[in-house]
Amino acid sequence: MNQKKVSMILLLILLVATLAITPSVEATLIWSDEIRLTTNVALDGYPSIAQTNDGRIWVVWKSRKNGNSDLYYKIYQGTWSNEIRLTIDRNEDINPSITQLKNLTIWVVWASNRTGSYDLFCKSSPDNGLSWSIDTRLTVSGNNYQQAILQAKDGNIWVVWASGNYDVFYKVFNGVTWSNETSLITDPSLDITPSISQTQDGRIWVVWASSRMGDYEIFHKTFNGSSWSPDKPLTTDTKKEDTNPTIFQTTDGVIWVVWAASEFTPTATDELYYMTSTDNGATWSATIQLTKNTFDDTWPDALQARDFSIWITWGSNRDANGNWDLYYKTTLLGDVNNDGQINMEDLALIARALLTTPASGGTPGAWWAWNPDADLDRNNRVDGDDLAIAGKNYGKPAT
Repeated sequence: MNQKKVSMILLLILLVATLAITPSVEATLIWSDEIRLTTNVALDGYPSIAQTNDGRIWVVWKSRKNGNSDLYYKIYQGTWSNEIRLTIDRNEDINPSITQLKNLTIWVVWASNRTGSYDLFCKSSPDNGLSWSIDTRLTVSGNNYQQAILQAKDGNIWVVWASGNYDVFYKVFNGVTWSNETSLITDPSLDITPSISQTQDGRIWVVWASSRMGDYEIFHKTFNGSSWSPDKPLTTDTKKEDTNPTIFQTTDGVIWVVWAASEFTPTATDELYYMTSTDNGATWSATIQLTKNTFDDTWPDALQARDFSIWITWGSNRDANGNWDLYYKTTLLGDVNNDGQINMEDLALIARALLTTPASGGTPGAWWAWNPDADLDRNNRVDGDDLAIAGKNYGKPAT
């Protein structure tokens, strides 16, 4: 933001800074526009998103842009990089999942039919994508796909996936050897599209779609370090097919599950929905619709970035020619008082905390005191950068 614009904002803040501002207790999310990430004529789909320790956002996906189904990725650091090809094979490479380990190595796991049937493969980069290992096969039983990867707090690497007989399996790497493939689901119905995460209490969560209720609904179960909980339904809307869930937890302890769903009508399309839990899964919010248009939105993946914004990416055929491309949206920072809009009151709250730090102290609500909610970039100082963030998103309403 240029100096003139910052000065104008500061002047406006001074005009309203004496307002009595009472922050709202309940936060309302403000979302960015839905932004197109790829523009290829061929199908782009099944994205996976991660943030590395250097702050960059990575999205890896499968694309047919060169005739074959290969994996590509892009990196965001203020702007998006060009598309970078990750696999080169004449067979199908699909359903990638990306994560960064504690030792900073980046891992990508995917499914490929290069051996005659679908099995899981992985490759890794120790230097933020400058070089990559060879493709390594992880399963040999055939017909394995729809996988997801996680490194747990104890350092173990978990991979969960769906098999050809529509069950969910997992295996764990302890740094030396992989465990055997273990069946996670014993129900005879169809169980597909699993996702895995670990919450702050140490539990491993797996969410997936199951047909056991007559239509596809989202289920979940957790591992407490010694045993798995029973399967529990998360969605029960028999008017929709719910599939492709993804799960993550934000730093304030809220668990998110995002998925795609469509109604049972000839003209229905997949749209994205989500639910949240503030009490470790004991109760859940109502279902919230995230996208709404006349085309399909599906294959979501999501995370909370280090600046506390939520990123969601997915595939959609909303292109004018029906092409499948990737899209994403993020939550916007700047709603300091959580009233569902970024307006003059938020700028005033930032001004009242300007140039303060946690060490500044002060009485909360006083004219000049540290306010952690005004520290939008979370650098322990309220300054012009925080004003610039709020100014950039000024006037945005809640969805």
